[in-house]
Amino acid sequence: MAPSRSRKYCVQGGDILPPTVAVSEVVSVRRNGRARIVQTTQHRAQPPAPKRARVTRVPPIEASQPAAPNEPESSNKADAVSEEGATTESAGASKQGRTVKNGISKVLADWRPRFTSMLEDILEGELPPNVGAICSCGKAAANVRCRDFAPFHWIERWNGRCLEKQDLGELGLVLYLGHGGLRCPCLPEVATPIVYTVTHINGIHRVPIHHCCCPRARDSVSQLLRLRLFPATLERPESAFSFELLRQWDLHFLTSKKGTYDFYEALRRLTDNSGTRTVKNRYRELNLAGRIWQHLTSLKRSGLHHGLSLPNRPVSVTVPCFACPWPGFNLPPNWRDTPSELAYIHGCELGGDGNHGLQKKRKRDDPADTSLAEGQGFFVDPAKTKDYLEEIAGDVQWIQGRAAQRPGKFRNLEVSGVVAVICIRHGCFRPGAMVDLQKGERYGHMDFALAGALAGLEELMHFIFTYDVVCIYSVNLRKRFGERFPHLVPLLDRMQMLLPKLHMLAHEERCQILYALCYSWGAGLSHGESVEHPWAEHNQVGLSTREMSAGHRHDALNAIHNHWNWCKMETAKTYLARKLKEAFKV
Repeated sequence: MAPSRSRKYCVQGGDILPPTVAVSEVVSVRRNGRARIVQTTQHRAQPPAPKRARVTRVPPIEASQPAAPNEPESSNKADAVSEEGATTESAGASKQGRTVKNGISKVLADWRPRFTSMLEDILEGELPPNVGAICSCGKAAANVRCRDFAPFHWIERWNGRCLEKQDLGELGLVLYLGHGGLRCPCLPEVATPIVYTVTHINGIHRVPIHHCCCPRARDSVSQLLRLRLFPATLERPESAFSFELLRQWDLHFLTSKKGTYDFYEALRRLTDNSGTRTVKNRYRELNLAGRIWQHLTSLKRSGLHHGLSLPNRPVSVTVPCFACPWPGFNLPPNWRDTPSELAYIHGCELGGDGNHGLQKKRKRDDPADTSLAEGQGFFVDPAKTKDYLEEIAGDVQWIQGRAAQRPGKFRNLEVSGVVAVICIRHGCFRPGAMVDLQKGERYGHMDFALAGALAGLEELMHFIFTYDVVCIYSVNLRKRFGERFPHLVPLLDRMQMLLPKLHMLAHEERCQILYALCYSWGAGLSHGESVEHPWAEHNQVGLSTREMSAGHRHDALNAIHNHWNWCKMETAKTYLARKLKEAFKV
């Protein structure tokens, strides 16, 4: 007979024995599947560990039921429940009382003062100091350089049985900072290098690195940046990411909407796909480095780091629409002399819409985390909307159509989506024209988005604005703008409020006539639905951004919208040239 194999398990006898007594049975299980009880033991069980108290919302106290005399009256009011069963609360109420020790806001507070010097170090490597000089061979000019970072190659070494994958550092390679790859003359002979965890496009490497020890040497962060390595921390860094990796991560995130977790998992698999080696996990550090990298890139490309500015444009890191009429930038000097019947030639066509795919979950994160480009990106500065959000905290009035939403759609969400205004002629997002939604779409949300889109266009003589509920949105628009944006009220007199052609079919016949684009002066063949186009693309990143903190989410969406605008401007020359030929044929 085959030997038996035994296993032990514990059976609680709470129905017969006292709660502190348990019964253990040793059972022998043979290979034929039959079980046999070998030994039964009674013993005193350990009391269960007390569970950590959970913070729960205080239930509302009805007016007819006074509070118990021995219980203190709670100062926190329970959240009101909307008709859809989702909780509605004031702005910031979900963050009340939340504290995160050593949150991302404290980490970024140390990084922010270094942004200017870090950009200088990054730009230092954009153009080598000896470019155009005579090559060391003495035969030609040095005008070619290799973009690949040679120290981060994998090699295969024969160990007597097979080829083993190794780092160059395992063969004795050591990198030196501060002297063009040469050893620092002030470095002691017995100095021990710091073994860095460097993440490159082909995997995660372990590289010994010596810092420059000269009396006037730069700090470690500056030395690493000039070697095209982005440090993971500011104090005593021992991990870094190559610039090539951050560029690839940025492009993958913007084009394929790949999350950082999946991207780093692929790098870990590139390093070792057999599970036989220990690979350092630098996912959290890549999240931080990637966020800062995208912000520094936007500062560099927008010209803000160099002190450049454009007329009639607020300080912004966004890619603007260069084809829209822009006073002082792309309009002829005598554009104001255009006859009134042709004013639509220099008019701006805008379109607004809400999107409930770019959400944010209500979860424990850092409530103090804010965008690195606060007030300089596509989102309206939160300081401008703070008073409005506090004003509507207890209001339950929504734009009609919310009742058609699926019940519970906005449950457990801190942000239920966004509203945005774009130029419907070229499909580019307007800077400062995006607002977060709280449990639904309100008139005030679109008011702030429209006001942000009109910034810098006060001189234009004609506007078109399309919105899928413009017939009810425009009823009290002048009154609302008079209270919050009085300087923009004159622009409403020059604005045509119209319905997009597809959404118009859901309205009654009167709206289809009064707000039709095809019957409007200067509208041409515009369909007004261009604001719907980017949502299908951008909703793919919603699964990642909904898990982020508030500031990280805004930074990520700013990068996504910037990439969208850049792609639009990149192909605008071909598109507009083709449309011009078609117009002449007509």
